[in-house]
Amino acid sequence: MFQPVDLADMELKLACEAWYFDHEVAVRSPGRPQLPGGGMPLLTLRGFTEYMAVEHAADPERAWRGLDAALRRYGIWQEYGPLPRQILLPAMPPQVQLRIDQASLRSRQAAQRLLDSNAARLALQQRGQQAALDLIGDVRYVYY
Repeated sequence: MFQPVDLADMELKLACEAWYFDHEVAVRSPGRPQLPGGGMPLLTLRGFTEYMAVEHAADPERAWRGLDAALRRYGIWQEYGPLPRQILLPAMPPQVQLRIDQASLRSRQAAQRLLDSNAARLALQQRGQQAALDLIGDVRYVYY
């Protein structure tokens, strides 16, 4: 019933919510059912800017290498030469580490809530199936 892209959308949406990245949710395929609480997350300009800031501040060295490689690959600002390393932070700021820790905690809590709600749904489903079997069975008394 659901496509792999629906699961990917849900995981990205949960990540955007855990990190508090500003986003909107759209329906990917109007004719198909979508996961409960799902939808396709679309980062707003503010959300994209925050995402890029966290990504670059979390690992400035890797971010610098990636930016420099992208600029060289696509021939952007060739006249200025290689991207200077000092344009990005020298190391991860403590505020970014705090945000990473908080988002990680929110992600774990959201995952636990999903697991708990699925376990409750399965338990209710099992009780309903057992009640239906009890009704059609030849058992007159059922003790729980």
